[in-house]
Amino acid sequence: MPSYLTFEQLLCDSRNADDIIAWRHNLPITRAAFQQAVADNISALQKNTGRRWALYANDALTFAVGLLALAASDKHIVIPGNRQPGFIASLTTGEQCVDGFLGDFENTHTKIITTAFTRAASAPILFTTPLNGDAIEIEIYTSGTTGDPKPLQKKLRQLCREIDTLHATWPNELAGSTVLGTVSHQHIYGLLFRVMWPLSAGVPLLAEMLEHPTDICHALRQYAPVTFISSPAHYKRLPEHADLNSAQGTLRKMISSGGPLSYDASRTISEILDAPIFEIFGSSETGGIAYRIQDERQADTPWTPFSGVDIRLESASHALQIRSANLLDAEWFTMADAAHIEDGQFRLLGRLDRIVKIEEKRISLDELEKQLQRQSLIHEVRTLVLQNEASKDASTQREIIGAAIVLSAAGEKILQAQGKHALNQQLRKILRNYFEPVTLPRKWRYVKQLPVNAQGKFVQTDLIALFESES
Repeated sequence: MPSYLTFEQLLCDSRNADDIIAWRHNLPITRAAFQQAVADNISALQKNTGRRWALYANDALTFAVGLLALAASDKHIVIPGNRQPGFIASLTTGEQCVDGFLGDFENTHTKIITTAFTRAASAPILFTTPLNGDAIEIEIYTSGTTGDPKPLQKKLRQLCREIDTLHATWPNELAGSTVLGTVSHQHIYGLLFRVMWPLSAGVPLLAEMLEHPTDICHALRQYAPVTFISSPAHYKRLPEHADLNSAQGTLRKMISSGGPLSYDASRTISEILDAPIFEIFGSSETGGIAYRIQDERQADTPWTPFSGVDIRLESASHALQIRSANLLDAEWFTMADAAHIEDGQFRLLGRLDRIVKIEEKRISLDELEKQLQRQSLIHEVRTLVLQNEASKDASTQREIIGAAIVLSAAGEKILQAQGKHALNQQLRKILRNYFEPVTLPRKWRYVKQLPVNAQGKFVQTDLIALFESES
């Protein structure tokens, strides 16, 4: 079993230079080749001034090279979640301005990173001093699920503590496996689980991010045994689009984060692939808070806080509050989730920020979705608040609820036979048993698939775009 090193110690990594630490384009990458690539990029960075540098790479190994090179060069590391032109342009001016771009950016930006991985030293290139995690600053962005992505300031030491906690919780889980994933390393979940943890644990990672179900099944077979890092959106859709039975027995462990994973999806995937799904609850701001495996005997398995995470409830709203070393300070952090605590564990009761007022009537969007999801006509649903643009007078515009729905086969039959209006009315009739008429959805969109980002999360702007047409 490979020894564990904290991420801060990786530049001093004297483990076997010939160990395979990654697979990239179906080729093995050794530790020596990786260390040489880091050293090459450190040399290149030393010739460039400026402290704030943006880092973006298409694959996880290239990203890891850039991350270590920037950290060793005492740079403030900015990790954008995407490369959209407008977002990258925002990094060239104003408060978010960076001094350089490292990685897979357009040709108009600085591009230093060297990752051919063809030149390896005959012996490991070692530094004598570990990285100073308290001095290295990393700026990551929220996923933008409720608006524009927001920058969050982290210390490298915070992220390293998370990795140390994960490894202390599951010290033997990664050993002997290859780490694959469907989530982007440009966001905190993928960064921690697809990059930092495998490198510290000394196990191979797959550089490419998997997207399509057929590619996932092929990779599970090719790199078995596998630790699979994914999101609820991918787990939910895998059984529909891929022959998972062919990948049975390839999984060491599955990890899910980024949103709630339904009990049915968890049990279905676990039974087909004969491996547990470990769910992680947390956020970009807080890092990992708790974990669970959904018990086959109960649909609402409680969450167990990670070691070093304290929990309590805010008295008025019952919002979950946490305190941990993953935060920048020792203050209590209030989540947007209501919870119930019992025997040191907790159950989530719904998002407080999804309780909205429509015509002065309070309604929980979570509860609305739960009732819709129970109907055999619906496979997946997401609701949101929209501005009613029926009136040209802005002062008279009111907020309404929209529902974006992926129908089941039964729902599709009704849609084709009776039309959208009839289906809308049928669903509204069902909802009237639980909610006041004024709070029911006024706009309905039936789509083949709900839009999600690389983390498998819903993005508010993409959902709103579904309702911009009159269809």
